[in-house]
Amino acid sequence: MAIDTLWDFDDPAASERRFRECIASTAGDERLEVLTQLARAQGLQDRFVDAHQTLDEVASSLGAATPRVRVRYLLERGRALRSGDRPADALPLFVQAAELASSAGESALAIDAIHMVAITSTDPDEQMRWHERGVRVASADPGESGLRWLPSLRNNLGWALFERGRLAEALEQFQLAAAERRAAGDAKRTRIADWAVARTLRALGSVTEALAIQRRLLGESRRDGVRPPYVNEEIGECLLALGLDGEARAYFAEAHALLSADGRFASSEAERLARLARLSRSGAET
Repeated sequence: MAIDTLWDFDDPAASERRFRECIASTAGDERLEVLTQLARAQGLQDRFVDAHQTLDEVASSLGAATPRVRVRYLLERGRALRSGDRPADALPLFVQAAELASSAGESALAIDAIHMVAITSTDPDEQMRWHERGVRVASADPGESGLRWLPSLRNNLGWALFERGRLAEALEQFQLAAAERRAAGDAKRTRIADWAVARTLRALGSVTEALAIQRRLLGESRRDGVRPPYVNEEIGECLLALGLDGEARAYFAEAHALLSADGRFASSEAERLARLARLSRSGAET
């Protein structure tokens, strides 16, 4: 059974219903694998107690299970722990999943697990190693999973390089990710990738080039009825860098209005939000 086809990550409740329907008609390893995905759907609804209870049912039958089922179990137990604010407990499970999937030839699951290790680890050097490993594994996978994962992994590696000041290398990864997104016909994610390219160009001092890309992204978004706060913010930053403070104010104001309505952003990025408010009034730092 192609379990992945039952997923709608934008609607985990509907996915949960589909997995429950499948459980009645499956047995053995197939049933255990469906249960792991049921647990994931529960976790995506923040029902972590339910997710762990479902995974406990899987754990009781793991002794004779295939490596694929054990990898699925490790991945979903790890995800439930990580999303439940227990990343330190999740990390070794993701590492086990990555190594087991790799040794079992389960490339798609190996890539997933490697990705989870990279985004869960708190050690910058370890993060970098796992990001690089993810890109290598996905690049070597000629199947659909490699093609699907590669731009996301490049994006993560790009930001890891960006944070370390290795901007030229970051730009290369973002440009490759954008090309892969474009080739796949994924307009929304192509814009996100292009945004990262432009952000890095600004950091490298190519402000005019960065501004042209961000203006294009703003036009495309508006045609789709989308108000993109981060594009507005970056246009403001580019204009500010070019000394066009007055023109920048409107873009900072738009970014501030949109991001201040995002409760999660407002609580986690209070300083950034306050800066946007100042810039929307003055157009320059004081």
